[in-house]
Amino acid sequence: MKDKNSLKAIIIILLVSFGHFWHDIFTAFVTPLMPVLKDNFGLSYLQTGWILIAVRIPSLLSANIAGYAEKHSPKWFVILCPLVTSISITLLGVAPNYYVILILVFISGLSAAGFHVPAPTLLKRSAPNRIGLAMTSFQIGGEAARTMGPLIVVLILSTIGLKNMYFLIPISILVSLGFYYSFKKIDVSLDPKDKKNGSIISTLKEGWWIFLLIGGISIHKSIITTLAKSFLPMFLQDSGYSLFKANGALSIVQGATVAGVIVGGIFIDRIGAKKILYIVLSTATIFTSMFIFIPSLPIYPMLVLIGFFSFASMPAIYTLIQGRGFNFPTTANGIFMSLNFGITSLMLIIAGKLSDMLTISTTYKVLGLGVLIGIPLIFMLFKTDVSENKEKTQQT
Repeated sequence: MKDKNSLKAIIIILLVSFGHFWHDIFTAFVTPLMPVLKDNFGLSYLQTGWILIAVRIPSLLSANIAGYAEKHSPKWFVILCPLVTSISITLLGVAPNYYVILILVFISGLSAAGFHVPAPTLLKRSAPNRIGLAMTSFQIGGEAARTMGPLIVVLILSTIGLKNMYFLIPISILVSLGFYYSFKKIDVSLDPKDKKNGSIISTLKEGWWIFLLIGGISIHKSIITTLAKSFLPMFLQDSGYSLFKANGALSIVQGATVAGVIVGGIFIDRIGAKKILYIVLSTATIFTSMFIFIPSLPIYPMLVLIGFFSFASMPAIYTLIQGRGFNFPTTANGIFMSLNFGITSLMLIIAGKLSDMLTISTTYKVLGLGVLIGIPLIFMLFKTDVSENKEKTQQT
């Protein structure tokens, strides 16, 4: 019986992780398409920033989506959301104007929120004794997609063309049908207690210090995401790089991120999420500052270091939240998603506006100073006691 439950857990972890990969490979199209959309529609940096923001705005509703997810089977989110996202993103190729682009990416953002909020809780209930491993596998799926996404965009643009991206929709339908038949006989219902609506206020009170810390880490990560991912292709093209080299650099960052998530995930269950966050905050602050303020350094090795060390925080944060023992873990995860994407959206507005007012090169230097927020966060983390979290995880 124990082996059967273990096999079921592994199957669910693999399915959800692949679902994360397939879903995020389409959302990964958006950033590398920014230079093309900017040129095709004559957009400003602020307008291109709003496209990235429109993808994230629905994530502000993550806590509300979590309340709905607690009363319904999470597997339907895993089955349907990748399909909705793939349709909305691939139709960008035939969008007639800027406003239709905003609508399409908003729909993809709504679908993305619907996928990312319940999935970690589903994984926690499938493998309660290996939360770190499950969250790492989940994160690897997403990061692998973001690594391949820019390369696939270059391949699409050089073969079938932007306007024919919708040819990928039938493949996505087949994938969702595969998810449906795979999950058909697997019971992934939430515990009866967690089918109730989780109170956002009570969950915030329950772990206010954790959310304050996570909010700070989200600010730190959003600055680095803007510099090393969201605006990187436009920054490099502005610096004289070709579209192929600019998107290649983005893939290098994403590939290094996958490696960082794998290595970090191996050690989460061994040394704990807190020590992983210590390493991430300190190294990310150092390497990103070097990338911005010492331009003579070789760009690709620096991007590898930033990608490897800067984004391994996500599985650690997921582990911290799911291991905290919240009464409503999906609601807690929804609050984190709202914080994370809300802060990232604000950072994109700031970056876009500054790039239009100044130059994108100057904006990079201004935001580079913001990375130093990682220093006080290290001291906040030092005062955060997570021993109770480990205890509760073991009792689960």
